[in-house]
Amino acid sequence: MKYTSVGTKILHFFKHETVLIVSFLLAVVSAFFVPPSAAYLDLIDFGTLALLFSLMAVVAGIQNAGWSAPTVNWRSRLSSCAFSLPL
Repeated sequence: MKYTSVGTKILHFFKHETVLIVSFLLAVVSAFFVPPSAAYLDLIDFGTLALLFSLMAVVAGIQNAGWSAPTVNWRSRLSSCAFSLPL
Protein backbone atom coordinates (compact mmCIF):
# COMPACT_ATOMS: atom_id res chain seq x y z
CA MET A 1 0.00 0.00 0.00
CA LYS A 2 1.47 3.35 -1.03
CA TYR A 3 1.06 6.35 1.23
CA THR A 4 1.16 9.89 -0.05
CA SER A 5 2.14 11.62 3.17
CA VAL A 6 3.12 11.09 6.77
CA GLY A 7 -0.37 12.15 7.83
CA THR A 8 -1.85 9.35 5.74
CA LYS A 9 0.49 6.83 7.39
CA ILE A 10 -0.50 8.04 10.85
CA LEU A 11 -4.22 7.94 10.00
CA HIS A 12 -3.84 4.41 8.62
CA PHE A 13 -2.06 3.34 11.84
CA PHE A 14 -4.79 4.86 14.04
CA LYS A 15 -7.52 3.12 12.04
CA HIS A 16 -5.88 -0.30 12.19
CA GLU A 17 -4.51 -0.18 15.76
CA THR A 18 -7.54 1.16 17.61
CA VAL A 19 -7.16 -1.08 20.67
CA LEU A 20 -3.50 -0.14 21.06
CA ILE A 21 -4.25 3.59 20.81
CA VAL A 22 -7.18 3.47 23.25
CA SER A 23 -5.26 1.37 25.79
CA PHE A 24 -2.27 3.73 25.57
CA LEU A 25 -4.47 6.79 26.10
CA LEU A 26 -6.22 5.18 29.07
CA ALA A 27 -2.85 4.25 30.59
CA VAL A 28 -1.69 7.86 30.26
CA VAL A 29 -4.90 9.15 31.85
CA SER A 30 -4.66 6.64 34.72
CA ALA A 31 -1.08 7.78 35.40
CA PHE A 32 -2.48 11.18 36.39
CA PHE A 33 -4.71 9.62 39.05
CA VAL A 34 -2.16 7.14 40.44
CA PRO A 35 1.44 8.08 39.69
CA PRO A 36 3.58 5.12 38.58
CA SER A 37 6.17 3.81 41.02
CA ALA A 38 8.70 1.00 41.26
CA ALA A 39 6.31 -0.91 43.56
CA TYR A 40 4.15 -1.74 40.53
CA LEU A 41 6.88 -4.04 39.19
CA ASP A 42 6.23 -6.37 42.14
CA LEU A 43 2.63 -6.79 41.01
CA ILE A 44 3.59 -8.22 37.61
CA ASP A 45 3.80 -12.02 37.44
CA PHE A 46 6.63 -12.45 34.94
CA GLY A 47 6.33 -16.25 35.03
CA THR A 48 2.75 -16.06 33.75
CA LEU A 49 3.76 -13.53 31.10
CA ALA A 50 6.54 -15.86 29.94
CA LEU A 51 4.09 -18.79 29.72
CA LEU A 52 1.58 -16.73 27.74
CA PHE A 53 4.30 -15.55 25.36
CA SER A 54 5.47 -19.14 24.88
CA LEU A 55 1.92 -20.28 24.17
CA MET A 56 1.44 -17.50 21.63
CA ALA A 57 4.75 -18.42 19.96
CA VAL A 58 3.73 -22.08 19.70
CA VAL A 59 0.30 -21.20 18.26
CA ALA A 60 1.90 -18.85 15.73
CA GLY A 61 4.34 -21.58 14.75
CA ILE A 62 1.50 -24.06 14.28
CA GLN A 63 -0.38 -21.56 12.13
CA ASN A 64 2.72 -20.79 10.04
CA ALA A 65 3.34 -24.51 9.53
CA GLY A 66 -0.22 -24.85 8.22
CA TRP A 67 -1.30 -27.36 10.87
CA SER A 68 -4.13 -25.26 12.32
CA ALA A 69 -6.56 -25.54 9.39
CA PRO A 70 -6.61 -29.38 9.29
CA THR A 71 -7.06 -29.48 13.07
CA VAL A 72 -10.00 -27.09 12.94
CA ASN A 73 -11.60 -29.06 10.09
CA TRP A 74 -11.09 -32.35 11.95
CA ARG A 75 -12.60 -31.00 15.17
CA SER A 76 -15.54 -29.42 13.39
CA ARG A 77 -16.41 -32.75 11.75
CA LEU A 78 -16.56 -34.41 15.17
CA SER A 79 -19.39 -32.21 16.28
CA SER A 80 -22.47 -30.72 14.73
CA CYS A 81 -22.37 -27.68 17.00
CA ALA A 82 -19.40 -25.38 17.60
CA PHE A 83 -20.29 -25.09 21.29
CA SER A 84 -19.97 -28.84 21.87
CA LEU A 85 -16.44 -29.26 20.51
CA PRO A 86 -14.37 -31.53 22.73
CA LEU A 87 -11.68 -29.62 24.58
